[in-house]
Amino acid sequence: MEALVAIVLVLVGLKIAISVARQSTKSQSPAAIPSPHSPVNVGVASIEERLAAAAKQVGLFMEASMLLVNKEALKQDVPKLGTRLYLVGAVDALTQHYKLGDDNFVSATFGALRGFGLNEEGAHAFFKNLPALSQDPFANHAISEGGKTILAWLSGKDRAAPVRLSELVREWAGLSDSI
Repeated sequence: MEALVAIVLVLVGLKIAISVARQSTKSQSPAAIPSPHSPVNVGVASIEERLAAAAKQVGLFMEASMLLVNKEALKQDVPKLGTRLYLVGAVDALTQHYKLGDDNFVSATFGALRGFGLNEEGAHAFFKNLPALSQDPFANHAISEGGKTILAWLSGKDRAAPVRLSELVREWAGLSDSI
């Protein structure tokens, strides 16, 4: 299992490096390109740049996180809901970090839910129910885990942070720790 995690993390690192390299070949100056492991300087970047950086970081984080998730377990209602809430927590943490405001949180969350496979109607329904869901201890835990895990990953404090979602999905599905 540890070897698989190491391979996944190397692949994620390569994907991030390729992504940053592609961006640097565009007409942007290298200083305008945020590193995936260091958040954009809020005082310098425009709101559009901060929103783009947050969206990119959430996308990379969720891609990396989903690599080790048990796809069969994710078909169950509780793990599926937990994963969506985890994603909302990641978006929330980054929109707060980048000081993007409530309107951009709504937009980024809706886009992330759509990217996670919800159709427009499903994303609207989920988002509409989010205030009620956030009162539930399970939902609060999933949201909190998503937020703190993405921030630990982006700060470089926990390079294995994407593995956390697979652990949570297994827990939410009631699966044992053995593989």
